[in-house]
Amino acid sequence: MFDNLSLWISYQFQGVPWWNWTLQGIGLLTAYVGAELNARQRISGFVVWLVSNIVLAIIHASTGLWLLLVLDVLFFRINVLGVVRWGRDKPEALQPWLRRWIKK
Repeated sequence: MFDNLSLWISYQFQGVPWWNWTLQGIGLLTAYVGAELNARQRISGFVVWLVSNIVLAIIHASTGLWLLLVLDVLFFRINVLGVVRWGRDKPEALQPWLRRWIKK
């Protein structure tokens, strides 16, 4: 029944490679967690969103979704600006490693 298990797994999801599904899942979860943290006014939401943008940019670049890649780059820029501005306005909200990264 499962003689070619790896072949079955690799084509089970409409021909999309397993690593693509894995990165999509990571991107989805980190995007949601980042939004949740930002809604709770936690600066860590921006950092989580940075991870999400990187992961989703990899998927979009590898599959030729160039306009979504541009969107990922723009969101990455917005998240960096969010961390920097929040760090300048509320430095006590930052983790120590972020305080060193953001210079006043």
